[in-house]
Amino acid sequence: MAWWVVIEHAVALGGYRDAPHWIFYDRETIGMYCLAGFFVLSGYLIYASRLNTSNAKQYFWRRFLRMFPGYWVCLLVIALVIAPLSQVIARAGSYDWGSGIGYVVWNSLLKINQLGIDGTLTEIRHPGVWNFSAWTLFWEFLLYIGLSLVVTFFGRHRAVVGLWLGLAAMAGFKIVLKLTLANGGVTHATETPHGFAANPIVTLGEPFARLGCFFFMGALLYHYRDRVRMTPLVVAVSAVVTFVLAIVGWLLVVGMLPFAIVLLRVGASPHATWLNHPNDYSYGTYIYAFPITQTLAVWELRHPMSQFWFCVCALVITAIAAWLSWHLVEKRALKLKNVRRRRRVPEPGVP
Repeated sequence: MAWWVVIEHAVALGGYRDAPHWIFYDRETIGMYCLAGFFVLSGYLIYASRLNTSNAKQYFWRRFLRMFPGYWVCLLVIALVIAPLSQVIARAGSYDWGSGIGYVVWNSLLKINQLGIDGTLTEIRHPGVWNFSAWTLFWEFLLYIGLSLVVTFFGRHRAVVGLWLGLAAMAGFKIVLKLTLANGGVTHATETPHGFAANPIVTLGEPFARLGCFFFMGALLYHYRDRVRMTPLVVAVSAVVTFVLAIVGWLLVVGMLPFAIVLLRVGASPHATWLNHPNDYSYGTYIYAFPITQTLAVWELRHPMSQFWFCVCALVITAIAAWLSWHLVEKRALKLKNVRRRRRVPEPGVP
């Protein structure tokens, strides 16, 4: 799924396609389904993590180690290496180091508050944005918080009630948007007498609900993992339902269950283990692909290449960055997940 997102972004950022190519339904691409798949797997695995940790503090420490070190290093690499390199490639003069440092600081808490770095990416097809893909990380961490609150409030044995309530609330919100707004609220705007204006409820609620539906469905499938029988018939029916819902434009609204069943069955296949086991390159692929592809777009302006070779270069360079990110940063950070603060043993006679 991460590889497909790289390709889809490369085709668009490289300027080989002026507008996104809608595969099934207007405004929905395979990349959007891949993103939904990320959150199915995330919900499944993160719920398992929460249940298998003794307390919320340990849970958040592990979530912090999985997301922040790799992300922070990525921000530094963009600001200190990739962005200055793009200036050299573009022959655009001096680099604004102050804006580069600001990019790191203002985006350090996962929320993308500064899209670009002054003076960079000015001539390409999608200017001024260094890592648009990272917008989902903020919502993902909010879902981590929400999942922990569900377990804390309902307790481990009744947490499934909270999961169902969360799924129902988010799916209901999506259904209302689908029935009341054009394109299900994907545009994040509503029509006013003065034109189109951003709707804050839609802008904030739609991505959270869209991603949260699949996240909570993944968590529910973990809860029912001993009851759900993924027989060939169940998987086949789920695949057909998923395909039909994609065609009519309701997959991202009500298609969480059949989509998740197909995804988890494919992911559980022993034939798929070579993709990402025992190492995990998916996160590095996701956070480095966009800035690398944008830099390639700068290069391509003066050294034209075909769409095929542009995509190949994006995949290869991103794969190298993901490998380095995992082995040099993420894997090392995760070794700290079981580090506990040593309690000082008082000496005799010392209070």
